[in-house]
Amino acid sequence: MDLREYLTKNEGVLLLDGGMGTQLDERGAEMGGPACLSDPDAVLAVHQSYIEQGAMLLITNTLTMNRMHIESTELDIDVRAVNMAGAKLARQAVTGGQTVCARRYERHRPDAGALRYDDRAAGL
Repeated sequence: MDLREYLTKNEGVLLLDGGMGTQLDERGAEMGGPACLSDPDAVLAVHQSYIEQGAMLLITNTLTMNRMHIESTELDIDVRAVNMAGAKLARQAVTGGQTVCARRYERHRPDAGALRYDDRAAGL
């Protein structure tokens, strides 16, 4: 069953993962999206920890990793690379490293991307 079907049927509670930044900080890793490139093992470990605790949906560690935020904070990071890495890590945690889409698993744990809304984008 995919996420849309699950939500349409409203089969109970859907447990999401929790805060990524706080968990990365507790592990001594860089907080935020850049950790997808600088410390991917820590990001993967956080995702896996949330799965072990019963999370049914993982959100990528990419909340502020959009072009406008990266440029405005002068981060020296490639937008595409960090978002691809974040998606890959969430998917890896969901599928156990397999490349098969998570929707094909009986115990479905989808991964979801996260991008923060930026009101500057409204004028584009």
